Parts: sequence; structure tokens; C-alpha cells
Amino acid sequence: AIRRFTIEQDDNIFICGLGTIGIFILMFLIEAGFKNIFVAGNKGFQKEMIIKLIILNIIHLMYIYYI
Repeated sequence: AIRRFTIEQDDNIFICGLGTIGIFILMFLIEAGFKNIFVAGNKGFQKEMIIKLIILNIIHLMYIYYI
């Protein structure tokens, strides 16, 4: 189930986990124009994907990587 709530463009958003749902939410937020997105993941390919998006200036994110 997904709860409904309101977020503003200048709010800070944290996504915990970059699995299928986390990636979907991330891409939705990027498409909607949100900028202050923080993510946490535990897989190397997730980190590589985020770094590529940052380098390409597609998104401005802070990636928190843990093992």
C-alpha cells in the first residue's frame, strides 16, 4: 500500500533502498522536477548508476553507500 501525502519542490526527500521500487520512485521524482533527493543503497551497481546520472548532470543527488 502507498500512503498519500503532499511534498513541495524544495523539500528534502530520502529514498531508502534502490531496488525496483526505489528506482521507480527516484525516476518519478526526477521527472517531477524534485532536486533535493537523497538515496541509500547497498549494491555496487546502484552506486555506479547514481554516479553516472550525477556526471551527466541529469540529477543532483547525494548517494549514501553502505555494506
